Parts: sequence; C-alpha cells; structure tokens
Amino acid sequence: MKFFADAGRVTEVSALLEQSRAYKEYLQSVKERLPLAAFEFVTASWHYDHWDHRCPHDSWVDSLTIHEPATGGRLQNRSLRISTRLLGAFHDGHLALDYADVQTYSLENPKAGAGHGDWLIGS
Repeated sequence: MKFFADAGRVTEVSALLEQSRAYKEYLQSVKERLPLAAFEFVTASWHYDHWDHRCPHDSWVDSLTIHEPATGGRLQNRSLRISTRLLGAFHDGHLALDYADVQTYSLENPKAGAGHGDWLIGS
C-alpha cells in the first residue's frame, strides 16, 4: 500500500485534491490484488473523514510489533507480519492494524525523543 502525506509542508489544495484522486485510482487498479477487507478498509469514507472517530489520521501509536512466523521442520519457511495498535485521535478508542505477508518495510522515527507523533494518512 502507498500512503501519502505532506507533513510539515504547505501544499496547495489543488495538489492535495490531485493526490487524492490519483490515490483513489491507484486503489481501484490494485483492487483485485487486495484482500476484500483491506480494500473495504482503505476505501471506506470514514477512513478519510477526520471528524469520524474511526479515522486513523492523527491517532497515536500504542504498540508496534514485527513478528516473523515460521513453519517447516526446521522453521525455515519465514514470513513477516507487522501489527500496530493505535490510540484514536479523539482518545476514546483503539484501532488495530495487522499486515500479513509483508514483503518490505522501513521504519523511521521522525521526532527523536518525542514518540512517533501523529499517524498520518492522505485524503
């Protein structure tokens, strides 16, 4: 999945609208390759409605787990699973995200010494 956000930058509204349109087109183009639940999650209208308490935008990371499940006689068949638990933006609930069969990932702490900051998604 690709997510976009222009954290810390001033962006023209027209550019944000174009990014949103392009992202929606991208999601439609990969629909058949996504699990149904994942597609429904990323295309739900509430997912991008910052006033909806289910929206992940501005949530805070409570926990992040990288797990390497293994099978086989010597546990030689490995995969990656990343799970995170977010405290909702309104601090009245949690959101659990689970990514199975992760192929690649990159983590970076944007605010050294200040936690991870807000969970950002494009709209």
